[in-house]
Formats: sequence, structure tokens, C-alpha cells
Amino acid sequence: MLPYTFVISIVIAMVLLAPRKRINVALWSFVFVVLLLFVGLRYEVGMDWNNYLLMIQRINSGSFYGYRAS
Repeated sequence: MLPYTFVISIVIAMVLLAPRKRINVALWSFVFVVLLLFVGLRYEVGMDWNNYLLMIQRINSGSFYGYRAS
């Protein structure tokens, strides 16, 4: 839980400390890429992870719909 708190704290600090009239596009782009990687590179996280793994195993074995492909 600590990494999530750290990442959201950085975004909140940037919003509170940033000047209102001028937006630093490079800095916000960097933060966007970091958040994108943070969300996209999670490994085996989430309530539905086991369901996706089971579906992939069924597809690879050829019995996705409950019967084996001939």
C-alpha cells in the first residue's frame, strides 16, 4: 500500500504547489508516463487475476468453451 500512497502523494503535491496560471507540460507528461507505467506494470494484482489466468490456460489447451477443439 505504501507505493500507492507515495505515487498519489506526488501528484497531490504537484497540484497544490504548482502555479495556477502556467502549466509545466514536460513535468506533467513525465508524471503521466510514471503513472501509466505504475498501473500497467503491476504483476498478478487484482481480484480478477485468477479468472484471467484460467481463461488463458483454457484457450491454450483448446477447451475454452468446455469442449476440446478437434
